[in-house]
Amino acid sequence: MLVSAFPAAAQNASQHKPPLKLDRPGWLPLTGPQIMQTFADRMLILDEAFEPYPGVRVVTFGMGGCPPTETFSANGGWTRFECRRGPHTYQGSWTTEKFRGGERLCVQAPDFPRLCRFVWAGIAGDRIIMGANREHQDDPQTYNPYRLTRTR
Repeated sequence: MLVSAFPAAAQNASQHKPPLKLDRPGWLPLTGPQIMQTFADRMLILDEAFEPYPGVRVVTFGMGGCPPTETFSANGGWTRFECRRGPHTYQGSWTTEKFRGGERLCVQAPDFPRLCRFVWAGIAGDRIIMGANREHQDDPQTYNPYRLTRTR
């Protein structure tokens, strides 16, 4: 998914600002224990209300009919729902792993390639930022804001 930003209050083309890519977060990624605590029994959804600057909203673009959602169980179970050519659900597991002096969140399921992402804390405990591109998971070029909601 690509990330760009437009003014939240823009009413016409004269107020339109060019797309902005969400820059790499300027803080340290979460540690493995912080990731485990933050994600356990939570659902991950895109945070379309995120404002990188006052009055500027992030707009995410993707291929398919709906943005993906991911659910992380405290017991290590993971589910992802997404729409591409049609709705599809993947069920697998999640964990953390050490990588390049930090730790990252990893998910895997049958028919879904293993995906590992660094996690940065957002402006609140339920807000995070992660890389948005599966092909460049070790060195993301784009980032998405996400929100975590309780599943129980």
